[in-house]
Amino acid sequence: MSSEHLASAQNLLKGNLGGAWDILRGAQGVSEQIDAGIARRFGGASAAFSLRDIGANGSRVVRVRRDTGGGAGDDDEEDFSANQINSGVLEAFVGAGNNGFVVTWYDQSGNGNDATTDADTNEPVIVSSGSLITNEAGKPTIDFVPSADFFNVPTVIDNINNASVFCVWDRDVNSGNGAIAGQLGSSSSTSRMYTPIFVGSNMYWGYGNSSTAINMGTYDANRTYLTSFVTGDTNAEAFLDNVSKGTTAIQSAAIDAVNGSIGRHTRSSTSFVLNGKVSEVIYYKNKLQSDVSEINANINNYYGIYS
Repeated sequence: MSSEHLASAQNLLKGNLGGAWDILRGAQGVSEQIDAGIARRFGGASAAFSLRDIGANGSRVVRVRRDTGGGAGDDDEEDFSANQINSGVLEAFVGAGNNGFVVTWYDQSGNGNDATTDADTNEPVIVSSGSLITNEAGKPTIDFVPSADFFNVPTVIDNINNASVFCVWDRDVNSGNGAIAGQLGSSSSTSRMYTPIFVGSNMYWGYGNSSTAINMGTYDANRTYLTSFVTGDTNAEAFLDNVSKGTTAIQSAAIDAVNGSIGRHTRSSTSFVLNGKVSEVIYYKNKLQSDVSEINANINNYYGIYS
């Protein structure tokens, strides 16, 4: 794809009008209509993880390992596009009654900031007993077992005063500590970016010098949410399902430690681990306070989280 397309603000509609099967893209004919815009617009995401195609342009979005319990193909791994996830190709690879684990969640921004796992025991599930896991919105998702499952994420934010993060998630419980994702600098007492973090029965945006900078209220178990955390010129703001939950003064602190994660607030700690599902996490190194409603609408158009 040309650099002009990658840099443009246009959504790309791809389709093979001849109807031939493209094995690399996992698509046939016009069956895969790709929204490549959200990871490439608004200055371009620094990292974009999703099971829908938001910048992969028909290419891989996850690498999956199948567990056949010692049978044929046990521990085989393959890459899958968003189309292959939705069309049943992934489930066919894993096989009836087997489980499929995500080894790598590929970055769709084009920056190569893939989310990876350390060992088989850290891999979250995408196919359980032969069936694709979906969130409460009915879309494919990745399921995390608390204390064990998490992804390592590279440093994808330079400074918390110029950063925005969008997350789609479900939690299996409505109380107890946990977190969806986190970026953290070496001066951890002033460089937090927890998106979001759960303490008791409340959720918070952990920002800068406070792990509970903005109280976003209570939440329900087994419900799909969209949380958005954006910076502007003078303040930072947290949104739940496109509704503002408050602002806080903008802070400046570098994210310079390789400690980013999805499935806990920091990869080195097990005190705030996720018992739930994550469908999408997008990072930008941009102040997107004025664009947040448009980005939320793009995400909501697919997931149908709020009216």
